[in-house]
Amino acid sequence: MSLTGHLKDSKSPVKHFFQENLPNTRFKEIRTLALEGRAEGANSPTSAWEAGDLKVLPSDEDGFPWHTVGTAFDYRVRYFFNAAPTQDLVAHRGAVQMAISFGSQGIPRAFRELEAELKTMSPELGPRLLQPEKELRLNHLCYVLALYEQVFRSPTGIDAPIGYAGIDATLEELIALCPETVAKDLFELAKLFYESQYALLTQESAILNPTFGASKLLGGADADLIINRRLIDIKTTKTRPSPGRQYLWQLAGYVLSDFKNAYKIEEVGFYFSRHGKTLTWSVDEYFNYLAGTKVSINKLRKDFESFLTSM
Repeated sequence: MSLTGHLKDSKSPVKHFFQENLPNTRFKEIRTLALEGRAEGANSPTSAWEAGDLKVLPSDEDGFPWHTVGTAFDYRVRYFFNAAPTQDLVAHRGAVQMAISFGSQGIPRAFRELEAELKTMSPELGPRLLQPEKELRLNHLCYVLALYEQVFRSPTGIDAPIGYAGIDATLEELIALCPETVAKDLFELAKLFYESQYALLTQESAILNPTFGASKLLGGADADLIINRRLIDIKTTKTRPSPGRQYLWQLAGYVLSDFKNAYKIEEVGFYFSRHGKTLTWSVDEYFNYLAGTKVSINKLRKDFESFLTSM
């Protein structure tokens, strides 16, 4: 089960670990923690979890695939930093899983076509928006990557949307699953990220989709970004970001999952992609507040490692 899945499951021993060690998550306490955070981005400053007004919403919300769009936007953000080889993506694992499910020896046709197109496009990718036509095309490709990732993360595998298309479907047939309202929404999200978070794009150190020592023990747990030792979790929510222990514990869980402190994370935070705003804290103040006392993060890491390996 994934870290998020554990945190949603009231019976999960992993959730109980966080309840016991980082209990300071009542509504009033979360508001206080948020007030101590640092907000950056569109129309700063704001405080607490009030990330300001919504800047981007789809023109038609009826049947809008919110979750898939969130995953697709995660991919689009990564392409602002570098064009990672497709075999390193979770989407690739979904393509492999799909091939196995269909008893095929080869990667699905559409994924091979997608891989070739991204390779051709890679010289143009980086800390910039593409020309509108190419930007929309890239957003379509990111949506398809999100569909393949759903295959990997879905307990039913090929029951995910592209499972019905089969392994012989073409890339264009899968792109047809992405409505124009979705592609345009992704376009506006990308534009807002570029305009509000350009300072992040100029940083030298960016680790995309990092995994951790605990990843194999937590269903392949991976985060979104680590930029200059700042762990950023992207939240593509359509409502005002609401205080919730799952958000907070998820960030803490990534830090604790880095058993050997390989990434040397110094700050943690969220980027609210429909608001164009980040909210961050130093790791020490974050954990001290959630624990309700001064704590040793290294000791918590060791405790978490011992806990997971004994499950």
